[in-house]
Amino acid sequence: MEITRTYVRAFFDLHLRARPQPLLDKPSPRYPEVKSCTPDTKICK
Repeated sequence: MEITRTYVRAFFDLHLRARPQPLLDKPSPRYPEVKSCTPDTKICK
């Protein structure tokens, strides 16, 4: 639940409040189990 809350909050802060969110820029060492996927490249990191 903590991971989900953290990422959802970062997403909304970035897109609705226009606040930079470093958590969404690259993989976080705090949450190594989270993978970021891009639809353009179809690659998950």
